[in-house]
Amino acid sequence: MANTSVASFLPNAADDQPARDSGEARTEASRARITILVADDHAETRKSLCAVLAAHGYDQIVGQATTGKQAVAEARRLLPDLVLLDLSMPELDGLSAAQLIKKACPEIRILIFTVHTGNLFRNLAKNMGLDGFVTKGTSTEDLLAAIDEVCQRHKYFPA
Repeated sequence: MANTSVASFLPNAADDQPARDSGEARTEASRARITILVADDHAETRKSLCAVLAAHGYDQIVGQATTGKQAVAEARRLLPDLVLLDLSMPELDGLSAAQLIKKACPEIRILIFTVHTGNLFRNLAKNMGLDGFVTKGTSTEDLLAAIDEVCQRHKYFPA
């Protein structure tokens, strides 16, 4: 299976199917029950990410946020299972937003989804007690695996 980059956002590509490793990946039926808030300041990224998620069984995108402050407010209001959160956002950066979300709603899982590839932000997110970290250049398969792991209450911080 080819590894299509999430950054290319090709939800209809034949090689862009959900991960299936030893039966551990969530089925589309169980994915359909997960509520997700997508927080990114780029409209095209939010739109494309939502399309990729829907194409792979994550049907309940309950909200979108364009700023860090809005992400915090929407997470408090909607109480999603998962927040996919960019780091570089206006008004309030993603790590600060994540900290406020976790303080107000510790049951919400937070998966950082960012262009930042270095270990600094990954380690900061991990040390803050966030749930996972993936870069926007990762494959769709790996993004789905990260979401599945985080939603099963596991941590996801690949090297």
